[in-house]
Amino acid sequence: MKRHIKSFGILVTCFAMHTQVFAFWDQSHQLIGEIAEKKVNNDSLVKINNLLKVKISYPGSEVLSQNTSSLDTAASWADSIKAYFYQNVNKSLSQCHYVDIKLNKSDINKEKSEAELKGLLNDELSKEPYNSVSCLKSAIKTLNTSTESEVNKAIALRLVVHIIGDIGQPLHNVSLVNENFSDEGGNKIKFDEKVEIKNLDGSLNQVNNLHSMWDSSLSMYLQFPYSKEDSKIGLFSEDERNLNKSYANKILGDNELVLLAKKENNLLDPQSIESWVIDSHKIAIKYAYTDLKFDNGSKNVLKASFTNGWNLYKANRIKLMQLQILKSGMRLTEILDAIFSDKVINNAYNKIVEDIMNDDSIKTIDIK
Repeated sequence: MKRHIKSFGILVTCFAMHTQVFAFWDQSHQLIGEIAEKKVNNDSLVKINNLLKVKISYPGSEVLSQNTSSLDTAASWADSIKAYFYQNVNKSLSQCHYVDIKLNKSDINKEKSEAELKGLLNDELSKEPYNSVSCLKSAIKTLNTSTESEVNKAIALRLVVHIIGDIGQPLHNVSLVNENFSDEGGNKIKFDEKVEIKNLDGSLNQVNNLHSMWDSSLSMYLQFPYSKEDSKIGLFSEDERNLNKSYANKILGDNELVLLAKKENNLLDPQSIESWVIDSHKIAIKYAYTDLKFDNGSKNVLKASFTNGWNLYKANRIKLMQLQILKSGMRLTEILDAIFSDKVINNAYNKIVEDIMNDDSIKTIDIK
């Protein structure tokens, strides 16, 4: 599907409008932001916090921007603005959350060469001019362009925080295809029995599609109970924020996990955002679609069941989920330091920022 977009500014206004583009729920997005807040250099954090205090009246509202003025809560802004559908939003422009690298059903759990995966990704990037890769690059360019307004930069910062989390969710980097069927990152893979996702307040979310299960970090962490009204204004409780501070401390205190995350990030090309997408796509191939039994379903839905049950499916992927959260937090930390810090010299992601700034084909955000 080709969608021609004339203005990135228009895109920003509808960044989170499509019901099938959420990656990670608020809890996991904010956990990534919390990890970055704990690890980012102090001089970067001062600049980040000042920028997050800038009021944004459109898209969204000033109240929403004020309530998402910390690095953790800012991670949810791009999803919260979906509530402002009346702000002349073009609902077809929502590609910033994902990139649909095609995966044939017959290729589940099969190894693919880096060259093949890069080719598949490049095909999708050329077809869809706006996607998680291009939008992240545009947001980074905006933050590094001196002539951009503080409001544009405040929006761009929130997009950077959010999109890096999106890329870490494996099902936002894949579309399972079979003949004329596309699963839209697991959204169209349905289970007859719903699984229960536990919330902080003791309530439960019941979901029956694969994408939502991964959005919830496979129920590894307690989630935030959803309120349409609170989401619209970015209101999160002290208990919710403290929960993620506790989770972040636990993750960063796991030396084995930290070393593994550093090792996996270092194995990737440090000068390529695209390598993060391919990394998550590989995880989807190996873990998201395996241990599932598929039925015929219909042209719009692919029916599935767990080969060995939901509990074993998620138990076998808990470490992986922790790793994806931590890797995303580390990437966000280094990108933010590459953008904001005057003191961090040996940053592997400095080259990413330099290349973006030197690429005239990458445009900054233009808010209309």
